[in-house]
Parts: sequence; C-alpha cells; structure tokens
Amino acid sequence: MQPRPREILGLAACAAILLWQLFLPGFIGLADNRDFAKVAGRVCIGRVDELASYYVYFHADYDREQRYCWDSGIPTSQLFLAQTASWVQRHAGDPKHFDIRWLGAIHAILFLAGWYTLLLALRPLQGLGWWIALAAALWIFLDVGFVSYLNTFYTDAAGVVGAMIMLPAALCLFSSEVSQTGMTLWFGLGALLFVTSKGQHAIIAPILIGVLWISSRRRALKIGVSAALIAGAVWVLLDAPTWYHAQSRFTLVFAKLLPASSTPSQDVAELGLEQSDLPLIGQHAFLPYSPAFNPVWLDAFAHRSSFRGILLFWLKHPWRTLGILHSDLANEAWKRRPLEFSNFQPQAGYPEGARTGRWGSWSALMTRLSRWWPTLVVFWYALVLIVAPRSSLVRWIALLGIGEFLIASLADARETDRHLLLFHLFTDFTIFLMAVHLTKQDDAGIAIDRLPLHHHSNR
Repeated sequence: MQPRPREILGLAACAAILLWQLFLPGFIGLADNRDFAKVAGRVCIGRVDELASYYVYFHADYDREQRYCWDSGIPTSQLFLAQTASWVQRHAGDPKHFDIRWLGAIHAILFLAGWYTLLLALRPLQGLGWWIALAAALWIFLDVGFVSYLNTFYTDAAGVVGAMIMLPAALCLFSSEVSQTGMTLWFGLGALLFVTSKGQHAIIAPILIGVLWISSRRRALKIGVSAALIAGAVWVLLDAPTWYHAQSRFTLVFAKLLPASSTPSQDVAELGLEQSDLPLIGQHAFLPYSPAFNPVWLDAFAHRSSFRGILLFWLKHPWRTLGILHSDLANEAWKRRPLEFSNFQPQAGYPEGARTGRWGSWSALMTRLSRWWPTLVVFWYALVLIVAPRSSLVRWIALLGIGEFLIASLADARETDRHLLLFHLFTDFTIFLMAVHLTKQDDAGIAIDRLPLHHHSNR
C-alpha cells in the first residue's frame, strides 16, 4: 500500500522521537541487572567498565573479546537480533568494540515497521480524528518506559518490538484494504518474535493463535503460522537449561510463596520439598550465599520441584493466590518504570539511579493513577471484556494483558515490576483502541465506525 502524506508525517514523528531518545548525544537506555550477559555473552560482547555498579547507570560501550564469551543456552529471539547487530557493527564499524546503539538501531527499525502498520490500521479515520489518534499513539507507545528497552540486551526488547508488530497487524487484518496474505505473514513474524523472546510470553501463545484465527481469512496460512507459534513456544519452554528454570522456581518458592505462609512445614511438603529447605525461606537465587549457586544442589532442587507443582498449589489455595495477585497490584504494578534502573550513562553527570523524565508523561500519569487506586486496572479489564463487541480484537488484547499479569505474578518473584512491562503495553493498547472506538463525531468529524476493531456481519 502506498503511504499517504499524513502517514509519512506520522512515521517521521515516530522516527524523530526514537532518534532523540536512542541515538543523538545525551541518548538514554536502561541499566543492566546482570541479565545482559545471557545474550551478549553469546556474541562475545562484555562491558568495558566491569567494575561499575549494575542498576545505577546505563552503559553503552562494550568490548568484543574472547573472555566475554559465554553460552547461557537460553533460547530467545533476542539472540538473533543481537547477532544481527553484532555482524553489522563488526563489518561497518570498529570490530573490537560494540556500541549498544547498533542493537538499538535493529530494534528501532522493527519498531518503526510496526508503527507504520499501526498507521495503516488507522487509515479509515478521517479529519481531526486521525490526528488525535496519532498524537495519542505517540504519547502512549513512544513513552520512555517502553522505548528505553530498545537500547538494551534484555529479552524484553524483542517482546516489545514483536508486540508492536503483531497487534497493529492483527488490527489491519480486519480491514479489506490490506493484503490478507502479506499481513497474516507479518502478524506471524511479530508474534513469533514475541513468543520466542522469553518463556513468560511463550505461555500465552494460545491466545495469540486465537487472535490470528479471528482476524485472518487465510486458512492455510493460519494453520502454518499457528504451527510455527506452537513450535516456537515449545522451543523456548523446553529447551531452556535446567539451572535457568530452577533459579526462577527457587526465588518464587522461597522469596514469594513461603514467606506469606502460616503453615510453612505443611506447604513445603505439599510442594514436594524437604523440611531441611525451611531455613531458605526469604532468600532468592541471586544472593551470594544462596545454595542456588551450587550446581549440584540446584540440580537436585530442580528435580524435586516443578512449575506444575506450584501451579497446583496456587489452584488449591485460591485465597492465598488472590492475596499474592492483590499484593502485586498494590506494590508492583504501579512501578511503570523500575525504580532502581537508571537511564543515564555515568558520564552524563546524573546521580546514581537517575531516570529521565523526557517523553515519560504517559507512564508518569499511569503511575499516579495506579498508586491512587491499585485495583483500577481490574475494573478497566472488566469493562473492556463486558463493553467491547464479542468479536472485538480489544477483548483478545485484554486476555493477553491478563495472561501476562498472571504469569509475572504467579510464576516469578524477582523484579516483578519489570516483568510486567508487556502487561502494561497490552493494557495501554486496550486504552488506546477503546478511546478511539468510543470517540464519535458527526459526519464532518471522525469516521470511527470504519475503523476495523471487530469483524462486521458482511464479512
């Protein structure tokens, strides 16, 4: 489809904000919490200033040396993006050093492609309505809470760009103005990037398959893309190393589940653990004195614990489960931007842990709302599921958001606030689409009924 002048302007506006945030002098990113090496180590990239503290500063400069090589074995689509950036930088720049903005450029290109897809989905809007929708989308989806991840090695970056491709593509698939074949494949690419970014996202692959089947009219392609998503999810969930799953379970059990227990001995037995594990309550897997650093102990723990057992525990104790969910709503979900993660490099002159406020008004607003009324999002999701048309894409995005929250809250315990990133993105997408859908003017204003938010009977 040929871009229209207003769409070129919308694309340029997005590119300008990304350029300002990620590439020009004073650019920002997000501090490393020691997770970067899980991806960067597989392309033999490590931080130049190894003695600098994690969390409190963002670092952009890295070396490429043999001593940084480490194969974490964690399956993730983020590795493919990092390998692409590493190959391009090695051939176009200094082969001994790596500037994280090369990876940021790969992320930004994919983000821009998804952004243009969103502009295509908004094409049915007319007049002032289109410009209002553009301004809202720039305000919400270009917020620093999302964009700062693009200058990182976090696997969440692949999740963000994948979501920014698949959701607009699904919206476009409801329209008769786009190629169903091309857009179905484009949706599949974004969804596969998202599903294979990390296990948290792989679990909700069935919901994405549901989105695909209500939106695309190409049956053969739907079958093929669905099979690819299932295969990708299985790969991420089953091919991860044992220690990776065991660390996550250790922290979930001893730092989140058992500290809230009034009967820890009974709960330990129900989880298939040993009474000798009781002194570990309150620990997480990354404490320097944690037995999780002992490979032999961790392997034994991995074999006597399982996510299936934890899931059954949550189901058998619904009130405790609801208590954990409510606690995360009240204490974690309001942290749109993790408090201790800096956006600035040490040489920028800001204090440790400082975060930028530029283009962050949306996340600041939502943070204030969440702190004022932590369960507001529950009422919002209920409203979406009740009010939205039965075949509406908004309902499916709401299910994605709910799934992300449940997994982040009940399947992990370390940095829950950061793991709610995609929950916030899906929530924001429902807000954006509902706002556009409910905004109606006269014939001289917004032709909102033409926006393809749900299937029409004549399809």
